[in-house]
Amino acid sequence: MKDKPLFCALFILFLITSSCVRISDSSAAFVKPNIFNTLKVGQKNKYIRFLGQEYWDRSSEDIVYLTDTLIVEITGKTGGEYIVSAELTPNSYSMDKLRTRGYMDYWVRDSVGTFRIKEENDTLYIINVGFQPILFALEPFQLPLKYFQNQEIRIIGWKPSLAVCSCSYYGFVRGFVSPISEYSYLNIWVDERPMSYDGFGTLCLYSKAAGVVRYTSVTAWGFHGSGWELLE
Repeated sequence: MKDKPLFCALFILFLITSSCVRISDSSAAFVKPNIFNTLKVGQKNKYIRFLGQEYWDRSSEDIVYLTDTLIVEITGKTGGEYIVSAELTPNSYSMDKLRTRGYMDYWVRDSVGTFRIKEENDTLYIINVGFQPILFALEPFQLPLKYFQNQEIRIIGWKPSLAVCSCSYYGFVRGFVSPISEYSYLNIWVDERPMSYDGFGTLCLYSKAAGVVRYTSVTAWGFHGSGWELLE
C-alpha cells in the first residue's frame, strides 16, 4: 500500500492521543456562571452544606447533605478585587451549631460573611477579610487555574483516594458527580499540613471553567469534615 507509512503514523498518533487526559474548558456537562468563573458585580450562586466523618478511612464513603443553603454574591469591586458576601438561608441546620453531631460552627443567626476574590496571572486568589467568610476557612489561599495532569485522584464520598500524608498536593479528578451536574474534569487541591499542628485541612475541587465546585475543611480533632458544594 503506497500510503502505508503515513497510515501507520496516523494510527500511532491516534493511540497516543486517545490514551491521554482530554481537557477542555467544558469541564461540566452543564456549567453555569458562578462567582468564581464570572467575575462581575451582581453574580449570585447557592451552595449546599455537607458533613463527613473518618477522613483516614478511604473505604468509607460517608457523606451527609444538610438542609443548609449558602447564598454567595459579588456585591462590589475595589481595585482589582471583588467583594463577596455569604449568608445562610433562614432555618438552616447549621444555626444550631451542629453540636449534637460533634461539630461546632461559630456562625450566628442572620450573620453575613465576607471575603474578596481576584484573578491574576491565571490564578484565583481568595482573600478573606471578614470574621466569618463561612464558605472558606479564615486563612487566605490561591488556586492555580492551569489544568493539572500530574496525578489522577478519585473522590470517595468526600475524601480523596490518596492516603493521609500531612502534605499538600494537586491533581485532577474525572467524572465527578455533584447534586446538579457531572464534571468530566476538575482540579483538586489537598492541603493536610495544618492538621499536624491541630489546624484545619483543606480539599478543594475546582476548574477555570466550572469555578469552585466543592470546598471542604477537615478538623484534626476526630478527622471530621464539613464543606460546601455548588448547588446553582
